[in-house]
Formats: sequence, C-alpha cells, structure tokens
Amino acid sequence: MLLDPAGFSGADVLSRPAGRLDLGQRARLAEIADRVQVAHDLLLTFADRYAAFPRLAEAQEREVRLLRDLLRRYPAGRFGVTTVRDDYDHLLARGNLGRAEAARAVAEALHRVLVLLDAELPHASAPDVHDAYTRLSAATIRQLQAVQGWCPR
Repeated sequence: MLLDPAGFSGADVLSRPAGRLDLGQRARLAEIADRVQVAHDLLLTFADRYAAFPRLAEAQEREVRLLRDLLRRYPAGRFGVTTVRDDYDHLLARGNLGRAEAARAVAEALHRVLVLLDAELPHASAPDVHDAYTRLSAATIRQLQAVQGWCPR
C-alpha cells in the first residue's frame, strides 16, 4: 500500500475484483474522475503562480490515473457532465484574483469531490470502486485540510 505525503493510498485498488456498475453508477464514477481532474488542474495552475500546495498535485495525478483505470474496467454508457468545464473555468478565474482566492477555489473543488464521494460510497457495491472511493475520501479530506491550512483567514 502506497501512502504519500498528501495522503493518497490506492496502489492496490486495481487488484480488487471488479464488480458491476449500472449506467448511473458509472456516470457518477466518471463525474468523480472529472471533478478530481478539475481540482488537480487548479492545483497545478496555482502551485506555479503562488508557490502553493506542495505535493498535492502529485497525489491527485495518481488519483486521476486510478479513476481512469477504473473507468476502463466498466463499459461506457452515454453520459456527460457539462457543468464540470464551466465550474473549472469559474474556479480558475476566481483563483487568478490572488493567493487567498486560489486557495478558496481549490478548497471548493476538493469539497465538491468529497460531496460526490460521500453520496456514492454507501451505494458502491463493486469492491474495487468501493475501495477507491474510501481511499479517495480519506485523501480528499487530508488535502482539503492542507489547503485550508494554507488559506489565509
């Protein structure tokens, strides 16, 4: 089990057996992957600009990779979340206003991931997905705490 400084432990999730996901569950898995990608992209942008969030982006890269690998295990249905791109653009614009707003934007993106994970975790019956959601939830909480600690009051 890999536990990095940012708190993501998920190296062995894909060794868990695959289960079954209905189209709604797969769509929510895709949305969670997209939301983690938004948080990751914001972290990369603001880390360079404000010298912030050391090592969180690396953890999120592993999270995104894991979620994309999980999505490949389950055949695609027709789905899409059009609001994800709009949310990214809005949060990016806010974060460009300054260091404090960047921290708030990243915290909001992480909070959105956590809300989705909390809603989906009780319904995730596929062992690999359940394990991924559990680990992502714990890592997202730690990342949110790190970002909030960095955010000026």
